[in-house]
Amino acid sequence: MSQTLSPIWQLGDAATPSLDQLISAFEVAYGDADWLKISQLNDYTQPCVEAEIVMINAATAAAGKDANSAMLALKPSLERLATIYQSMQHQCAAERDTLAAKLNEVNAGRSATEHYALTSSL
Repeated sequence: MSQTLSPIWQLGDAATPSLDQLISAFEVAYGDADWLKISQLNDYTQPCVEAEIVMINAATAAAGKDANSAMLALKPSLERLATIYQSMQHQCAAERDTLAAKLNEVNAGRSATEHYALTSSL
């Protein structure tokens, strides 16, 4: 079930994607409303972010620079990822509310049918 998400990284690969690859894959999956792929990508989020932080810390330490300034470079990507998550959360909530309204309609219809069945036999 490995689907190509970029020329370099595929869903199911043992390697952790870069943060930009993960964000791009989320954007494609969200645009396609592919919730299965989104769920699978979600499993990569924490390891991907952690790997990015380790890489930044190692690069700044090797260059003798301040780690805080390097971490600021990661902030836009993390904000972009957070925005995607918020959009998905809002869409899921809207879909949940729509399904709840439909379920309430079904329950109301069932109650009416049960009431009719009880009173029609009198």
